[in-house]
Amino acid sequence: MGDFSFKAGIRAEQAFVNSHLKKPVDSMVKNDYFKPYPTLHLSYALADNHEIGLSYSKRINRPDADELNPNPEFSDPRTAEAGNPNLKPQQIHSIELGYHAKGEKFAFTPTLYYRYKYDAFTSIKTTIGDSIILTTIQNLDSRQSAGLEIILSGNPHKNLNFNLSANVFYDQIDATGLGFSDKKSVVSADVKFYSVINITPTTLFQLNLYYYSPRITPQGQRDQYYYANAGFKQQLFKKQAALTLTVSDVFHTYKISRETAIPELVQRTKYNRKGAVIYLGFTWFFNAQNNGTEKELKFEGEGL
Repeated sequence: MGDFSFKAGIRAEQAFVNSHLKKPVDSMVKNDYFKPYPTLHLSYALADNHEIGLSYSKRINRPDADELNPNPEFSDPRTAEAGNPNLKPQQIHSIELGYHAKGEKFAFTPTLYYRYKYDAFTSIKTTIGDSIILTTIQNLDSRQSAGLEIILSGNPHKNLNFNLSANVFYDQIDATGLGFSDKKSVVSADVKFYSVINITPTTLFQLNLYYYSPRITPQGQRDQYYYANAGFKQQLFKKQAALTLTVSDVFHTYKISRETAIPELVQRTKYNRKGAVIYLGFTWFFNAQNNGTEKELKFEGEGL
């Protein structure tokens, strides 16, 4: 419709969930639901390659089988994890206002957003007796966040392209339905940088940088962490084969600390690798249509 365009849709979902628990007590757990999921996207072209958009969507995040399984798994004699058969799907309302500008070598997209979640997933720790800590997943009353996400991508040189994204947001959780009296909030930020350099027509170097600021939970918080990944790919034999070398957590900074503070328990847990994860691989392509020309490298152990 001239410079204005829109997309609208709705999806309805009926779910029948019946869990039959054999132990510790033989029982049936029903969690049926019917939900509509509408979407609306509006956009207006301000000029060539400049556009402003407003969107609303409702989404769902369903629990997987492990998150519903109540039988505990022990990582050591004092630490166990279990799912929750009564866990409801997480529902998300999302509103975004964004601007997109694209030039010959760069693209810039800032987006203001607000997200409201109800029945949001969260981890809760409890004590069993005086020696076992059990982590389960529960539904929050609500979780809401508002922030600004900025994405800058570019190809300033024929042999270089990059993508930089930064997200600064206010996050608030309401866990009063789980017995916690106060709402908690924090201002957080994430920064991700991805770049690819074509050193030669057949040699590629990739660098990924990540930073995550502190997060809150109903019972504590997770501290900030950051790390870097780097890799090379060399195509061989007229691109019929490829040699790949990747290093995850190059500077050994992937260290995550979590703190839990409840009347029965004060716990601080730290996770870190013993060192960088190095992968060396050789691939031979029998299909000429898939000869390793994709640019993005995959890194071993990422997100552990």
